[in-house]
Amino acid sequence: MKNSLVISRATIQEIVNKKTFLITIFIALLFMIITPALGVLSTRQEHTTLTSITLGIIQITAIILSIILPSTSLPNEIEQKTIYLIISKPVSRTQFFLGKFIGIWATISLVIALMSSILFLLPILWQKELWIKSIPLMSQGVCMYIAQASLLTCLSFFFSTFLSPVLNFFLSGGIYFLGSIMNPLITSLERDHTPKILKMLFTVIQACMPNFSHYNIQNSIIHPEHQLVNPTLYWVSSVSYTIVYMSILLILGKIIFDRREL
Repeated sequence: MKNSLVISRATIQEIVNKKTFLITIFIALLFMIITPALGVLSTRQEHTTLTSITLGIIQITAIILSIILPSTSLPNEIEQKTIYLIISKPVSRTQFFLGKFIGIWATISLVIALMSSILFLLPILWQKELWIKSIPLMSQGVCMYIAQASLLTCLSFFFSTFLSPVLNFFLSGGIYFLGSIMNPLITSLERDHTPKILKMLFTVIQACMPNFSHYNIQNSIIHPEHQLVNPTLYWVSSVSYTIVYMSILLILGKIIFDRREL
């Protein structure tokens, strides 16, 4: 475990030194800082507009990083042959694999936490009292974004064990998109007169595909009158679902990585 933590620390330093990473964070933070000034554009629904935009910025940034960083980290180590210098030491492939994942996951989680802290600080600076009162609800949304980003990171990291960064990017992005619209799609099919075979097909796909729409609780945050029926059960099921799905992906990814010729 010690070797994995050393590798994860080195991974974090490597990611932080990347220009693309720094530029992405800078642009996201810039948008977050200037967002409260846009309140003048929506006088009637200022609170709703600001909350929706800022939470959207955090989610989009998390999604981009969760796809790009895992899809490039492991393949770059193999392509640049730096992996040989590491595994030639008393470091197993399992320790290397887990170390890389932990480093990427920790970096993305820290970015979300940083942006969230700015999100909670801005209302005080801009004296948005209504926004300040909604901080507990927004904290729940941020935690859901971390869970969603964790699952997407794990998915992209799994694909990185056998796919190129370009294919990984499009496949992970496509699965995220489908996983985000699958619940509304199934609901729509149940209301329409859709053939049962087609409904069963989409139900099977929904069961196998990561359900990213489960983490989107923006509606209950932006509109407090639309609260979750059972928040505790929802949180427990979401966390359990994330842990189980991530564990499966990591185990499969480790098996593929162990058998891969470097």
